[in-house]
Amino acid sequence: MKFAYFKSVMNCLDLIVIMLSYVCISFNIYRQVQVNNLLDKLLEKQPRKYNDFTFLCYWQYQFNNIISATIFLAWMKVCIRIFK
Repeated sequence: MKFAYFKSVMNCLDLIVIMLSYVCISFNIYRQVQVNNLLDKLLEKQPRKYNDFTFLCYWQYQFNNIISATIFLAWMKVCIRIFK
């Protein structure tokens, strides 16, 4: 009886979209904090020196991947409901 909710594909898809949304929110907060910290260090200590933003680019790329997967799954859910 407890796992009857998980027998439906649509319910499982709902949970996956919700979990990915929470991951996206946490990634966005983490990324924003890291950008602020890096820019603060950059502006305070060495304003004219070239700095490496590879770390921030990596997290932006991962954020884009998770957002795209979340949007894809949400649209799949909408399309399944429309054509059902």
